Amino acid sequence: MANKEGIILSIHDIIYDSAVSYFNLDLPIIPLCSYNHRGYSDKHKATCKSPGKRPVLKAWTSHKHTTEEHLDEWFGINKYINIGMVLGQTEHWNIVGVDIDGELGETMFQEISKDKEVPHTWEFTSGNGRRLLYLLPDGLATQKNKVAWKEGHEELAFLAQGQQTVMPPSMHPSGKQYTWIDGHSPFECDIAMAPN
Repeated sequence: MANKEGIILSIHDIIYDSAVSYFNLDLPIIPLCSYNHRGYSDKHKATCKSPGKRPVLKAWTSHKHTTEEHLDEWFGINKYINIGMVLGQTEHWNIVGVDIDGELGETMFQEISKDKEVPHTWEFTSGNGRRLLYLLPDGLATQKNKVAWKEGHEELAFLAQGQQTVMPPSMHPSGKQYTWIDGHSPFECDIAMAPN
């Protein structure tokens, strides 16, 4: 992919540039291991069950605010990292995610949202489905809730406090890229308040 000056950028440069853009929105970005474990030790590779999705920041659940120094440090240690965002109440945001994975997850989401308006909000594709992000009122406590699941990774889950979400343009272990759906990125629309 080329930038506006025509310079060819690697996916790692694009992920870094996106992390900077999210930092400029005061989003609580955190580093995740690389999708293919490039740049990580054999010990990490042997113990990590979620390549590209596992936070590599100690005490990430209490991370409230990202600084330029954080980004420089994280990408200085390993330029191949993916990026995630802490969910729930942070310094500037209280964001939750709706994780729609596979055909079962989509069916359950359509059933739950039937006859209800689903607000236009931040939304991106994931490895096996899509994810919607919503805002909650400050101070509202949340927790993860799986509505449906079966063997494999088809589910509908509500992601909340104490969790994080992988953020575009990170790479999925399948080799697919997390991608903002047209018109649904933080640079194209506002995040909507979560519906009841």
